[in-house]
Amino acid sequence: MSRPGLPERVLDIARRHRVDEPNAEAGFDRLRALGCACDNAALASAVAACVRDGTLADPVFLADGALQCRWRLVPTPNAAKG
Repeated sequence: MSRPGLPERVLDIARRHRVDEPNAEAGFDRLRALGCACDNAALASAVAACVRDGTLADPVFLADGALQCRWRLVPTPNAAKG
């Protein structure tokens, strides 16, 4: 379970900043650098809540022709409704 208000904070960061990292751990480090002072478990839970609510796309992304996935936060069109 994520901390109250943390999913909204993660979504706000995704709206304002580019979060595109090689893996989830680096992504969580980036979120902490942008102001989310939480451990990986809390951040994972917050990201999962946003994906479940449909405000963030699945953060694991494999670009066409790529050999490795990236971890990125991309708001969905539903994020604009919130």
